[in-house]
Amino acid sequence: MWFSTLRESLDGFFKVAQQFVTGAVGLKLWKGTLNVTKRVSPFSLYRADLASFTMGRYNPKDAEALSICLHCPSPCGRKQKAEGNK
Repeated sequence: MWFSTLRESLDGFFKVAQQFVTGAVGLKLWKGTLNVTKRVSPFSLYRADLASFTMGRYNPKDAEALSICLHCPSPCGRKQKAEGNK
């Protein structure tokens, strides 16, 4: 299917979706294990002050609520299934 319009469409999608995926990763191999030693990207969203459970503002209930929200089907999806649309 290399010459199909589906592949061309997927190429376009990935070109846009991955435009900010760039940077460098440092790895350390030791005795059958792999550890990431650094992550560097000009578009990084990682913030060390927000990535720790010891930051003081963390409330485990927040993660529970987010998990519930992300795993609930959207009302639009339920309505389409009920109407027989795909």
